[in-house]
Amino acid sequence: MTSFDLKTTDNGAEIELASVMDMRAADPLKTALLEALAGQQPLSIKADAVDRMSTPCIQVLVAGATAMQRTDMPFKLTGPSQAFIDAFNDLGLFPVLKQWDIEK
Repeated sequence: MTSFDLKTTDNGAEIELASVMDMRAADPLKTALLEALAGQQPLSIKADAVDRMSTPCIQVLVAGATAMQRTDMPFKLTGPSQAFIDAFNDLGLFPVLKQWDIEK
């Protein structure tokens, strides 16, 4: 099972996504995002290593980003890979992705 550590940085917290973000990664990702929400710290999600992304992981990310936006918690996506972007696009969610703060 994949786990995601919530790393503390000078600017808040960070979650680094794995290369394979399949169904098994969805629940641990949800847990890490809930931990970040509870900590009320700015969050950066590193997505540069993603080679494959499943629908459940996209759903978790969209739900997490929505919750962060509702609580005015800063959220940033860092270096999304082409596979990450393509996965959102394949589901018709590219417009959602474009609304996020993305750092290349």
